[in-house]
Amino acid sequence: MAEGIGMAKSTSAKQKKYDEWEVRDATHTILRAGEHLKNPELMKHVRKHAAVMAKEKQDEAQRAAHLAKRGMISDKAMAKLGGKTADLDKMTPVA
Repeated sequence: MAEGIGMAKSTSAKQKKYDEWEVRDATHTILRAGEHLKNPELMKHVRKHAAVMAKEKQDEAQRAAHLAKRGMISDKAMAKLGGKTADLDKMTPVA
């Protein structure tokens, strides 16, 4: 099997090795992203969808903050949810 295009062998145990297909997939993703950015009609719909997703994540974070305030979620679990609400003071009102 081919080593891949421009991929050096890893000399460190901590360095991640990338196979040819992972590199090809990443290249394809980047090229498609460039095509999408040039399409204003598509980007209009993408912005709307991104706003909906952001609102859903914000609502999820607020629910988690309420549960943490009641002691139902540990600080460690809050940190796993993204860290944005993990540093809230438990005495601070969330809503």
